[in-house]
Amino acid sequence: TSSTPVGVSHGYAPMEQYKDRGVKEFSPTTDIYSLGATLYKMLTGETPPHANDVFEEGLPPMPEFIPANVRSAIEKAMQPRKKDRPQSVKEFLGMLDVGRFRRWRMSRPKRLRSPGREPLPSSQ
Repeated sequence: TSSTPVGVSHGYAPMEQYKDRGVKEFSPTTDIYSLGATLYKMLTGETPPHANDVFEEGLPPMPEFIPANVRSAIEKAMQPRKKDRPQSVKEFLGMLDVGRFRRWRMSRPKRLRSPGREPLPSSQ
Protein backbone atom coordinates (compact mmCIF):
# COMPACT_ATOMS: atom_id res chain seq x y z
CA THR A 1 0.00 0.00 0.00
CA SER A 2 1.02 3.60 -0.51
CA SER A 3 1.15 6.32 2.12
CA THR A 4 0.72 9.01 -0.55
CA PRO A 5 -2.62 10.82 -0.24
CA VAL A 6 -4.95 10.21 -3.17
CA GLY A 7 -4.54 12.91 -5.81
CA VAL A 8 -1.01 13.93 -4.78
CA SER A 9 1.85 13.75 -7.28
CA HIS A 10 5.29 13.78 -5.68
CA GLY A 11 7.31 16.72 -6.95
CA TYR A 12 4.25 18.59 -8.18
CA ALA A 13 2.21 18.85 -4.98
CA PRO A 14 2.90 21.46 -2.29
CA MET A 15 3.26 20.46 1.34
CA GLU A 16 -0.27 21.50 2.28
CA GLN A 17 -1.65 18.74 0.07
CA TYR A 18 -0.01 16.08 2.23
CA LYS A 19 -2.11 17.06 5.25
CA ASP A 20 -5.36 15.30 6.11
CA ARG A 21 -7.98 16.58 3.69
CA GLY A 22 -5.25 18.58 1.93
CA VAL A 23 -6.40 17.55 -1.54
CA LYS A 24 -9.87 18.86 -0.79
CA GLU A 25 -8.66 22.43 -0.25
CA PHE A 26 -7.29 24.13 -3.33
CA SER A 27 -6.32 27.74 -3.81
CA PRO A 28 -4.51 29.65 -6.54
CA THR A 29 -1.28 29.20 -4.57
CA THR A 30 -1.68 25.41 -4.71
CA ASP A 31 -2.03 25.53 -8.49
CA ILE A 32 0.82 28.01 -8.81
CA TYR A 33 3.12 25.61 -6.95
CA SER A 34 2.18 22.89 -9.44
CA LEU A 35 2.70 25.26 -12.38
CA GLY A 36 6.17 26.12 -11.09
CA ALA A 37 6.95 22.42 -10.70
CA THR A 38 5.71 21.72 -14.23
CA LEU A 39 7.92 24.47 -15.66
CA TYR A 40 10.83 23.08 -13.65
CA LYS A 41 10.31 19.65 -15.27
CA MET A 42 9.86 21.11 -18.76
CA LEU A 43 12.99 23.23 -18.61
CA THR A 44 15.36 20.97 -16.66
CA GLY A 45 14.14 17.53 -17.75
CA GLU A 46 14.19 16.49 -14.08
CA THR A 47 11.24 15.61 -11.88
CA PRO A 48 10.94 18.33 -9.24
CA PRO A 49 12.02 17.35 -5.74
CA HIS A 50 9.42 16.34 -3.16
CA ALA A 51 7.91 19.36 -1.36
CA ASN A 52 9.53 18.35 1.92
CA ASP A 53 12.96 18.30 0.23
CA VAL A 54 12.29 21.78 -1.17
CA PHE A 55 11.42 22.90 2.37
CA GLU A 56 14.58 21.36 3.87
CA GLU A 57 17.11 22.06 1.10
CA GLY A 58 15.55 24.43 -1.44
CA LEU A 59 15.47 23.71 -5.16
CA PRO A 60 18.60 22.40 -6.83
CA PRO A 61 20.31 24.99 -9.04
CA MET A 62 18.72 25.26 -12.47
CA PRO A 63 20.74 25.45 -15.69
CA GLU A 64 22.10 28.88 -16.57
CA PHE A 65 20.48 28.80 -20.02
CA ILE A 66 17.11 29.31 -18.33
CA PRO A 67 16.54 33.08 -18.07
CA ALA A 68 17.06 34.47 -14.57
CA ASN A 69 13.50 35.80 -14.35
CA VAL A 70 12.09 32.35 -15.21
CA ARG A 71 14.33 30.65 -12.64
CA SER A 72 13.22 33.21 -10.07
CA ALA A 73 9.52 32.72 -10.92
CA ILE A 74 9.86 28.94 -10.55
CA GLU A 75 11.68 29.31 -7.22
CA LYS A 76 9.03 31.72 -5.96
CA ALA A 77 6.14 29.51 -7.16
CA MET A 78 7.63 26.49 -5.38
CA GLN A 79 8.05 28.15 -2.00
CA PRO A 80 6.96 25.77 0.78
CA ARG A 81 4.77 28.39 2.50
CA LYS A 82 1.66 29.50 0.61
CA LYS A 83 2.07 33.10 1.71
CA ASP A 84 5.52 33.24 0.08
CA ARG A 85 4.22 32.18 -3.37
CA PRO A 86 2.62 34.43 -5.97
CA GLN A 87 -0.98 34.89 -4.87
CA SER A 88 -2.51 34.93 -8.35
CA VAL A 89 -1.81 33.59 -11.82
CA LYS A 90 -1.55 37.19 -13.01
CA GLU A 91 1.27 37.81 -10.51
CA PHE A 92 3.01 34.58 -11.55
CA LEU A 93 2.77 35.41 -15.26
CA GLY A 94 4.11 38.88 -14.55
CA MET A 95 7.16 37.31 -12.93
CA LEU A 96 7.70 35.14 -15.99
CA ASP A 97 7.55 38.18 -18.31
CA VAL A 98 5.97 36.04 -21.01
CA GLY A 99 7.09 38.32 -23.85
CA ARG A 100 10.71 38.01 -22.76
CA PHE A 101 10.31 34.23 -22.39
CA ARG A 102 8.84 34.01 -25.91
CA ARG A 103 11.80 35.96 -27.35
CA TRP A 104 14.21 33.61 -25.51
CA ARG A 105 12.38 30.55 -26.86
CA MET A 106 12.53 31.87 -30.42
CA SER A 107 16.29 32.37 -30.09
CA ARG A 108 16.81 28.68 -29.14
CA PRO A 109 17.60 26.07 -31.81
CA LYS A 110 14.57 25.11 -33.89
CA ARG A 111 15.02 21.39 -33.20
CA LEU A 112 15.85 20.41 -29.65
CA ARG A 113 17.21 16.98 -28.81
CA SER A 114 16.92 15.20 -25.50
CA PRO A 115 19.53 12.57 -24.63
CA GLY A 116 18.38 9.20 -26.00
CA ARG A 117 15.39 10.67 -27.83
CA GLU A 118 14.57 11.71 -31.34
CA PRO A 119 14.67 15.45 -32.05
CA LEU A 120 11.41 17.25 -31.39
CA PRO A 121 9.58 18.43 -34.53
CA SER A 122 10.11 22.02 -35.51
CA SER A 123 7.33 24.37 -34.41
CA GLN A 124 7.36 26.05 -37.82
